[in-house]
Order: sequence, then structure tokens, then C-alpha cells
Amino acid sequence: MHISEKKITADLLQWVNSIRNQVAEADVLTLIALIRICHWYNADLQPQWNNLMNGLLADNPHLPYAKNDLITALLASDVVMDYGNLQQRKIAGSYRQLLMEVMNSDNDNAHVLQAALTHMPMIPAPQLHIEVPRYNNDIDSMMRATLSLIETATYHGRLTVAAEPLLAAKIEAMSVCAQRYYDVSLAMRCLRVRNYLSSAPSLAMRTSVHFIENQQAADGSFGDYDSALVDIPEKNRHQARLHIQLTVALQVVWTLFELQHPTNNLFKQLYLSHLDHTVTSMETAAC
Repeated sequence: MHISEKKITADLLQWVNSIRNQVAEADVLTLIALIRICHWYNADLQPQWNNLMNGLLADNPHLPYAKNDLITALLASDVVMDYGNLQQRKIAGSYRQLLMEVMNSDNDNAHVLQAALTHMPMIPAPQLHIEVPRYNNDIDSMMRATLSLIETATYHGRLTVAAEPLLAAKIEAMSVCAQRYYDVSLAMRCLRVRNYLSSAPSLAMRTSVHFIENQQAADGSFGDYDSALVDIPEKNRHQARLHIQLTVALQVVWTLFELQHPTNNLFKQLYLSHLDHTVTSMETAAC
């Protein structure tokens, strides 16, 4: 599946540089998380991403991990462990230690933490049986519930499962549905989940990649949200637009990263980084 990651990330880098000083405090973590995924997605621009991350951390010494969603906070804290100063790394390490203590709880956040911070044993692929209702008055809720079941069963793609081919086709149909309603974030989630079930190419997946590429605007951001912002007071519109654009950009680049190669997985990458940080901390403590 051909994806022009060099052009996509070069254009995105241009946009990020243009808005980095305009981002609200609540969205700084999303920007840092986005840069982390871009860094993994296109290593050719590593010096530029490094400069951006160093600059953002210098400008934002205190990061509000608890005010953001868990995946964004994990990505941002991963950046801090690599690029932050001593105090920032200490705070990020304490935050991650707190997460480790609640990881065995029985809730969605605990499952995300297990997927991102623990080793996945090599076991035979379990059979996955999920019934997708043929008719449902609340299509959006049905789609999200189905995606959540697959994310849970596969640990967000880290565990291989065996599923009937028809299930993958149904997830593709969900992605097309989300694209028609211009719910870009939901469409990206559908594509990732479909990839957890099968990385085999298909017409729907190729069409979806073209959909993603066509969403990138001339300034490097993704999507057109004028109609979504029409009811927001003009004085708040710019920040609201940036919030939506950053959220969608993170979802898009995450999806493109995982579609780029069958072995690419954001949660596996987070685990490998966590492992490196753990080893480094142990070596530092032993000195």
C-alpha cells in the first residue's frame, strides 16, 4: 500500500512549525504526542522533530498529563523521558510509576496501560467471535462498541487473533460510513482496527488511504472544519480549530504509521520505549 509519508510529514512539519506558539496549554500534550508519532513514522526528518520537541519542552516546563486522554499522555511522557530536563523526567517517571500501580484495575484505562507497558507473550492466535448486528438504530454506538471489543481482544493490535474474513470486511464498511459522515477520527480508528484483524490489501483500504491523503490541506494540516466551527464565537474559533486539527492530525499519523508496515504498532513502540527507559533507569541507579 503506497503512502507518500515523506510529503505528508514534510507538509505536516511545516504546519506544526507555523502553529507551535499558538497552541493552548491544554493542547500542548497533543502536539508533543503528534511529533512523537511523526518521529517514528518518518525518521528522515529526525533532526527537525528533535528540534521541535526540545523547543516545546523548553517552552512548557510543566505538562498537564492528567488533563489529557491516556494515550496522548503516554506518548508525551515518552517524549519527556527522552528529551526533558532532569525535573521533567522525574515528574514523567513518577506519573508512569503511578500508572503502573493502577494497571491491574478492571477498566478501559487499565487495558490501554497493559497494551502499552507490558510484554505480550507469543501464544497461538485465539479465535475471535464478534457478532455485528445487521440492523441497529444507533449506528455510531454500535460501531464504537464493536471497535472497542476488537481493541480489547487484540491489545490494540499487539496480539494476533484469528477472525472470520467477513468481520474485517464489516470494519471496512464502518470506515467508509465514518468517511461519508466526515468523522475522520472514527474512520482512522476503523482502519487501525481492521489492520489488527488483517493487513491484507483490499480496494476499501486503498480507497481509504486516498481519502486520508486527500484530507491534507495546503498548509499541512488535515481536514476542513468550517461548518463544525460556525456556532463557536469568533474570538474562540481559532483555538477551537487548532484543537480539532491537532486531534485529527494525531489520529491520521497514528493510522498511517500502522498502515506503513505490518510490524508497525503504536502500542508496541510505546512498550519498547518503556523498556529502554526502564533499563536506563536501572543502569543509572546501579552507578
